[in-house]
Amino acid sequence: MEETICTAIDIPTATWNAIIDGLIQQGWRRIADYSGFDKGIDKDYLILRSEEKSIIFGWTNWFEGEIRADWITLDELALEFDLTITIGQGELLEGKLLAILTKIQSRNIKR
Repeated sequence: MEETICTAIDIPTATWNAIIDGLIQQGWRRIADYSGFDKGIDKDYLILRSEEKSIIFGWTNWFEGEIRADWITLDELALEFDLTITIGQGELLEGKLLAILTKIQSRNIKR
């Protein structure tokens, strides 16, 4: 069965950061990280991976946070972090950037 990939949008910055910190504490590892001079000021992007699951995170100070993952993973995050998820067309994790992040992700997957 094919997993449906969705983008959760409009996630407040504090919640977005708490989700990342919580997942890292649970053993998720960073496989890609934005390293631009404006990291954490204007924007931030990263990919976390655990076993066979990946989550792509994007944030800007204009649009707040976005999380892109399969629907089941987003639902699990909503329950664990008491988050109401809005699925929509992301401003950050779409188009060319998504293609680049997906390529980075596929290079960093250990099989």
